[in-house]
Amino acid sequence: MIDVDWDLVFRYFGNECAPDERARFEQWLAEDPARRVIVDAAVAAAGRTLEKMPASRPAPYRVALHRPAALRPAWLLPVAASLVLAVSGALLMKYPGVIARREPAVAPALRLAQTMRGARREMRLSDGTWVVLGPASSLRYPAAFGAGSRDVELSGEGFFEVVHDAEHPFRVHAGHAAAEDLGTAFGVRAYPEDSLVRVVVAEGKVSLGAATQGPVQGALLTPGQLGSLAKGSAKATVRHVDVRAYLGWMDGRLVFDETPLRDVVAQLGRWYDAPFRIADPALATRTLTASFTTEPLADVLSALAPVLDVRFERVADTVVVHPARR
Repeated sequence: MIDVDWDLVFRYFGNECAPDERARFEQWLAEDPARRVIVDAAVAAAGRTLEKMPASRPAPYRVALHRPAALRPAWLLPVAASLVLAVSGALLMKYPGVIARREPAVAPALRLAQTMRGARREMRLSDGTWVVLGPASSLRYPAAFGAGSRDVELSGEGFFEVVHDAEHPFRVHAGHAAAEDLGTAFGVRAYPEDSLVRVVVAEGKVSLGAATQGPVQGALLTPGQLGSLAKGSAKATVRHVDVRAYLGWMDGRLVFDETPLRDVVAQLGRWYDAPFRIADPALATRTLTASFTTEPLADVLSALAPVLDVRFERVADTVVVHPARR
């Protein structure tokens, strides 16, 4: 049996530890791979993972996405011993001998982080890079980066504040494009249904080009610039934008800038977890420039209807977009 100081575990994840306590916990965790397996499995039941470790410093575009420590499940500490037994038993069935013999656990080559529609998630990668995932997004990443480049794969929307290392370039592969960090904080949007991969730079520089296994050769983006790369295109278009508007989703704002209606309703669907359907295909190319915060969906639709000259109708759980009545 592996003894676990559950009070220390949850104070650690609640960012309530003193520096010496934090160092002691991390040393204890590193001494035996089986400890991480048990702690990761148990704490995941509380809605946290070891990737969601508290940040060591504030980030310029950071938002408080973690649950407050006071909201952690109160039942976990009183039944910690039972939880250890249950988790250990499950691990023994799936990985025979990993607890008893304390043999190193073999981590999977890649991990997967996902968000549901209407949700966001923040996490820190093994190199210290801070990531925020937008709604209905996923990120594939290695548990630990190797000696070469640091490559991750994004589907959806994400923000990356990269710990720069020129000898180990950080690359985000997204759909038909790739973005390489050159000392950077930047956002990437690449949902499967998007025709464009979009990268907006908050700090530093990013190289944006076609998907590649090596160094990214493409447009060099600097702070305040948005790069868009269309499918089948070898060259990205670049323009200056209000970066905070494009990163507004991180603190609960939806921003549309000459956005086609088909993309507007796709984003609204992800944000509010509500399916949309455009009844008349001719409406799909109408564009919208607008910004919303945390208004209820009904209020958003009421505001959009006259601007887009459309009518919204709820049919069961789906919002159907019609031309406005004459």
